[in-house]
Amino acid sequence: MKEKKTKQYNPIKKKESNDEKSLYQTPHVLTEQLLLRETFDFNIWDGFCGKGAIIDVIADHYNTSFVLEKVYENFSNIYASDLNTSFNKKYPIYLSNLSDNKKIKETEIEIKSTTQDFFEVEQGVYDNLITNPPWLIFSDAIKHAKKIIKNKIAMLLPIQFLTGKERYDILTDINFPLTKVYIFNRLLLFSSELREDEKINVGNIGVAWFVWENIKVEKVFPVIEFIDIDPYVARKSN
Repeated sequence: MKEKKTKQYNPIKKKESNDEKSLYQTPHVLTEQLLLRETFDFNIWDGFCGKGAIIDVIADHYNTSFVLEKVYENFSNIYASDLNTSFNKKYPIYLSNLSDNKKIKETEIEIKSTTQDFFEVEQGVYDNLITNPPWLIFSDAIKHAKKIIKNKIAMLLPIQFLTGKERYDILTDINFPLTKVYIFNRLLLFSSELREDEKINVGNIGVAWFVWENIKVEKVFPVIEFIDIDPYVARKSN
């Protein structure tokens, strides 16, 4: 019996922008690596949430990173929306005992995504954005995000975003500057389904997290960090 293939990302043939056909999920390890390096105060929103792959990691991160009071605060402030897909998921909340580092399940929080057009969201609702937008419209997505996000924007984008005349203006904007670029050292293969073992498949797409902060600078000097994800790559069995 032939193995069932999942839909794979092709940067040349892809024509869709923000519909179900352009759904390519973000491997969990990519978001985990971002959250190990960046902090996001107040609420967090994924405006192109798809099936919730990024939200899963955000929820787990804040679940295990804070004492009870902080956990509740952050869980109530995680938002997800997408124009064409929706989900309803429950995440456990743990009561942490800092003296012996034990966690006891206290309750669970439900996160529901809403059906919402990213470009119709108005200013003042969300503090931070963590998302993997449809790459055909990422320039427009960044421009709109800068108008509505209060604090910080993190977008997973192809590294080709670093080039191009129009993108140069976005990259050198001093009013909402690019501050960090986290480049992954392996070329990846994106698909419509995540692997059950949470490993990542190698392919031909180089990606990075681009982080913008709502601060004023005289000139843009982003910090670039290279992240080794080779330990998470799926290996062929001998």
